Amino acid sequence: MPIESIYRWGGEVVEDQEWLLIAKTRSERFDAINDVVSEMHSYEVPPVLIVEMARASRPYRDWIDKS
Repeated sequence: MPIESIYRWGGEVVEDQEWLLIAKTRSERFDAINDVVSEMHSYEVPPVLIVEMARASRPYRDWIDKS
């Protein structure tokens, strides 16, 4: 989804239009996703983050496990 980002880079405040990618997967897949994003991304330091699922409904957790 398109987002507007404001951040500091090279000693300056930068305002950019960017795209936010959300990938839902298991935490053990993080390194593989990070490798692909880092290889494809134009930024020197692409922001790749984990947002851990603290709680979820049983049907959703079951679906995640099967996927």
